[in-house]
Amino acid sequence: MENRGFVTGVAIDSAKNAQPKSTDKMLSTTFQMIVPNAFSPEGGQSVAFKNFTIDKGSIFEQIRETSTRSSRSLFFQHLKIMLVSEELLKTPHQLTKLIDLLLRDDESRRNIKVIITKGRSKKYLAMKPPIEKVPSLYIEELSKNSK
Repeated sequence: MENRGFVTGVAIDSAKNAQPKSTDKMLSTTFQMIVPNAFSPEGGQSVAFKNFTIDKGSIFEQIRETSTRSSRSLFFQHLKIMLVSEELLKTPHQLTKLIDLLLRDDESRRNIKVIITKGRSKKYLAMKPPIEKVPSLYIEELSKNSK
């Protein structure tokens, strides 16, 4: 348990150096991980999450790279939301590929909310919510209340 990096949110954008006419765009993926110590009584005012953004390779390579940067292996069973930038979806079949990736991953739950964002999606995982400690959990709660 101590070696797992609990991912609660993922933001996917086009990489800055992506080719505009490519049918398989390079992705920039941000993984939001929970910092468990922030939820303990001693954690107090410490930041409850850490974002890791990787701009190269496939999503699988990005997951591996994030694991080396965070000292924990990414664990997706607590994934609540996947934010996808509207710009990225201009590439044909991109959303289908992303959903397929989620469905094939045996760690991912089937009730993940996929949210399309205006502008770069990673900025939503960097915001400071007024109530929740973790932006991805805040966004998930907002989506529940908007029904």
